[in-house]
Amino acid sequence: MKKYLSLLVLVIGLIIVSPSKAQAQYPIPSYQVELMQVNATFEENENTEILSPINREESQLTIEVGDPNPLQVSWVIVNVYSLDGQDVLGPYTVMEGSLLSVAIDDRAWGVKVVNCLEGAILSVWIE
Repeated sequence: MKKYLSLLVLVIGLIIVSPSKAQAQYPIPSYQVELMQVNATFEENENTEILSPINREESQLTIEVGDPNPLQVSWVIVNVYSLDGQDVLGPYTVMEGSLLSVAIDDRAWGVKVVNCLEGAILSVWIE
């Protein structure tokens, strides 16, 4: 019995830790998201080309940082990546009040927050 229980615990542990594709915390587009933790992820729906017939050959992934606190200047450090895992761009540092625009192709893309000032407000969209 102890042997089967140990095996069951091992299998459950492997399922929990397995590198299966996790869902992003926030979709793209997302606007005015308060970052309370590092490692926040924003991902585009992989079926975007079906939902939106935009010519993606000349698209820009845009990131904007804000902060409701006038006594501090917020910042984030992000990586931009293709969901197929072929490309990782960055890291980019984006300061409050500025925009980062990254040229992207017709694949689905995501943004990973590598570091940030807690409470920074992040917006991510595609133009």
